[in-house]
Amino acid sequence: MTKDMVEISGFSFQEQLEAVRPIAGLKEPVIKSLRKIKTAGGRAKEGLYLAEGPDLCSRAVRYGAEVTALICADGFVNQPESVVLRRSLKSGTPVYSCAEGMLHKCLEAKPTPVCVALVRRELNPWLPQAHSSHSPSLYLGVDRGDNADNLGMLLRTAEATGVTEVLLSGNTVDPWGRRVVRASRGATFCLSLSKADQGLEAVKQAQAQGIQVITTSAKAKANYTEVDYTKPSLLIVGNEHEGIDETIVDQSDCCVLMPMLGHIHSLNIAVAASLILYEAQRQRSWLSAKVSTKT
Repeated sequence: MTKDMVEISGFSFQEQLEAVRPIAGLKEPVIKSLRKIKTAGGRAKEGLYLAEGPDLCSRAVRYGAEVTALICADGFVNQPESVVLRRSLKSGTPVYSCAEGMLHKCLEAKPTPVCVALVRRELNPWLPQAHSSHSPSLYLGVDRGDNADNLGMLLRTAEATGVTEVLLSGNTVDPWGRRVVRASRGATFCLSLSKADQGLEAVKQAQAQGIQVITTSAKAKANYTEVDYTKPSLLIVGNEHEGIDETIVDQSDCCVLMPMLGHIHSLNIAVAASLILYEAQRQRSWLSAKVSTKT
């Protein structure tokens, strides 16, 4: 028995089968919701988004996201050692089963996943604070990010580096679209997200709270390693083609670049953000170790 199975033991296979609710047709409410949230407008109206496949569904439950339903293909329900099924049942998540053909009609993904989770989406108001849990806050801002895969990778890196919250400004793509969720590898389940239509105003809010704002540009003069990231910070990255809105760059406290030694003069925004966020964590870890040594 695996570690996961030990963790969520407590249901016999028969109890697992009895707890699953069969879906008869496309008119059932849970299926109607599933079909609606394929679009950004539907996700906003329903307040839900989709996680596809056993791995992401299991992470959604495990990381504490509010999963309103798990829908499985009939054949998947009959697997006695399904971690996601047992984890969902233990958490009290409603679990449904339906014919694989019904899932195929409702989903864009090909091949059709054996299970999907309907997850409650949460978007916080932008209320930046200089300190979070007695540590300097570290925010990541994405301005006009138009690539879903890049946004997913940014969220994944933000979660890995302990970012306090991710600010989405301008016409950044929907963070709950299927490509973003897939590329984030589950970061959407545990990251705090906020939205600001006007990125410039969001920057001014942060600065009013004593948070330094750092932008990136190939035209910048300062190397990204020269900044003191132990201070409360908001790092902003921008659109792959147009960069960050110029008004935000002008308002920022510091604009940095990553040295480019070859012929290519731009980096993928997810790569650029990763370099800076890990530099921030390196500096903060060093400072923390130094303080601990003194005390």
